[in-house]
Amino acid sequence: MPYYASMAALGSLLGCASLDVLGRKGGEKGLGRHLTRKRLDYVIRRIKKNATWALVFASLMPPPFPFSPFVLAASAANYPRKKLLAVIGVSRLVRFSIEGMLAIVVGQQVLRLTASRALEYGIVALVMLSIAGSVFSVYHWTRTQQRRSTAGTLRDVKTL
Repeated sequence: MPYYASMAALGSLLGCASLDVLGRKGGEKGLGRHLTRKRLDYVIRRIKKNATWALVFASLMPPPFPFSPFVLAASAANYPRKKLLAVIGVSRLVRFSIEGMLAIVVGQQVLRLTASRALEYGIVALVMLSIAGSVFSVYHWTRTQQRRSTAGTLRDVKTL
């Protein structure tokens, strides 16, 4: 497990190094082309307030947390490259080590659960519930749209 956690952290670090080069090259203007204004403002605020902890937090979070904007923002803000890569490298190693330990401790139980009939029935039930919920939502939405269009037509008739 330590080997795989180390290799995953190294691969992530290489990806972050390439993002660092892009972030320094494009600066804050370049970052604004890839993020919405709201997300850009949030990320820059976090980086300027405390870049090290923002990077640690972002590095430890699992997907789908948006990690790349934090690396790009730190690079655009000229956060020291060695410190950036050190913080990310250690944080990613911790994250992947925790994931590896969880796989060792509960991996067999998870594999047994995925092979069980109960999980299959549970998934079928969730799919059926999702379909029913979607049908209800579409029905409710179309009824609301019809009422709005009818109300608009009646309002137009009354004004005449």
